[in-house]
Amino acid sequence: MIFQFIKYSLIGVISTFLGWVVFNLLIFLTGTAQGLIVNIFAIVAFLVSRTFSYFWTKFWIFKHYKTDNIKRETIKFFGISGVLTLVNLLIIHVGVNVIGPSFGVSSVVWSNIFFLLTIPTSLFGNFFGYKFLVFR
Repeated sequence: MIFQFIKYSLIGVISTFLGWVVFNLLIFLTGTAQGLIVNIFAIVAFLVSRTFSYFWTKFWIFKHYKTDNIKRETIKFFGISGVLTLVNLLIIHVGVNVIGPSFGVSSVVWSNIFFLLTIPTSLFGNFFGYKFLVFR
């Protein structure tokens, strides 16, 4: 399990980087780093990173090549990811839209700080959810 967690952490870093790039690309393209639109940017970023993560988690980390229950497995995977995405979205929303930029930090940097604060929730919640509920 430790080796799986290390591999999952590596995929998590790549997946998080991918999500971060998408998140910041959307901020850059629109020039918007506050408001409800940032929630949409976060959702898009999490969906892109979770889709990437699904294939690597299934085939490389847990070596789960069975396809007979792929529909149920995919629903479970994205269900777990969805719940944790909602938790992460709440973290981002509270930080960006309720607390708002503080200490002279720009809204772009502030948005990124709260985006990065979602990493522990995603890392541990998704790993254990996938290991024990999806790819047993």
